[in-house]
Amino acid sequence: MNRYKHIIWDWNGTLFDDTWLCLEIMNSQLITIGKEPISYEQYQRLFDFPVRDFYEKIGFDFSEESYESVAQNFIREYTQRRFECTLHFGVKAILQKFCNSGCDHAVLSAYAEDELIIMLEHYQVRSFFTHVIGLNNHYACGKVEEGRVLLERMGASPDDVVLIGDTVHDYKVAKELEIDAILVGNGHNSELKLSGCDAPLVRSLSEAMLIIVE
Repeated sequence: MNRYKHIIWDWNGTLFDDTWLCLEIMNSQLITIGKEPISYEQYQRLFDFPVRDFYEKIGFDFSEESYESVAQNFIREYTQRRFECTLHFGVKAILQKFCNSGCDHAVLSAYAEDELIIMLEHYQVRSFFTHVIGLNNHYACGKVEEGRVLLERMGASPDDVVLIGDTVHDYKVAKELEIDAILVGNGHNSELKLSGCDAPLVRSLSEAMLIIVE
């Protein structure tokens, strides 16, 4: 039996393995403005929401160039290259197992919703999700309000819902929504950074299954 009736999934970094691509694009942007690139470890340690704050931590000065311009440049390259990425190992099988056991799935993402749906369809996982909610822009400010909308649409008791994500922000969203969280340490934040959150921390989605299935 499942401990939860509803699973809310983060997309980027949790189901979709795109951390390496985001790092490549950000380093390209840093080099363009004459800054040193950052390492994978630095990226996982520093990445946070709102993404504007992360940009400033790694060296961008938005008194010289607008954040909107930098973000649009990032999205432009990301959109061109996104299909170079893959789903994390075993995603489809894991989603199918949960569906077979009666679990309802939703996606809550800081990615623009129209682009998110294109991605879900391309990777042939759209049919697993009853609800899909992303942002209405490309600026990745956070997703608490969208999470409230999702819970309302689901009509679910918070006790029956768990959010699975890969960032400290996902944990904060779950706390704001008063639902449980499980954090996966193979995405945009490191296990070390996630270990400061009061939530189960796993290394893979397969390990997350062991927590959810009793």
